[in-house]
Amino acid sequence: MGIKVQQAAGWLRKGSFPLILLFAMAFWSGCSKHVDYRLGVVTRFVSGRLTAGVNSTESQPFIVVRKYNRTLIENDDGFLYRVSAEIAYPDNGEYSVKMDWGVDQVELMFLSRNYIPVIHHFKRTLGVGEYIYHVKLQKDSTWQNNYYLLIKPVLSEYILEQRFNMRQSDQLFLGQWMDRAEDAIAVKK
Repeated sequence: MGIKVQQAAGWLRKGSFPLILLFAMAFWSGCSKHVDYRLGVVTRFVSGRLTAGVNSTESQPFIVVRKYNRTLIENDDGFLYRVSAEIAYPDNGEYSVKMDWGVDQVELMFLSRNYIPVIHHFKRTLGVGEYIYHVKLQKDSTWQNNYYLLIKPVLSEYILEQRFNMRQSDQLFLGQWMDRAEDAIAVKK
């Protein structure tokens, strides 16, 4: 045991400590101000709190999760990915998305009716065990237009395209959510 400590101390005396310190400062300064983290071996979770304005009784917020699963096929640019999708349902505003071992990146789309969607990407990172990302959705005064031009085409793709391997219960949820959104838009007209 004493030999290993002496070897480590000798290694640090040889000038490696400033290099390690410089690497750590560059790594942690690159993290977003809006994203917090917990140290760990490798990223396993993205969690946080999702709130929708002052009064979120209009529509329960939810999260569309796109997972980029690494395949064994590699080209000149790196590994190819198979994209899968699922819905995460916050519990009293708290959410947690697990990054399985084959997932290199997740994209989270935070949605609620009458609010501006928020999209954020998280990559698996060495040294970060969990990302913590709190989201407060803001009211959207042009939500009807944005729904038909941006939100509906994206959500419809998850229902129609089987390549995302989305569970049928999640596809059913999206279909019902879009029906309720369009009913609410029709009532306002």
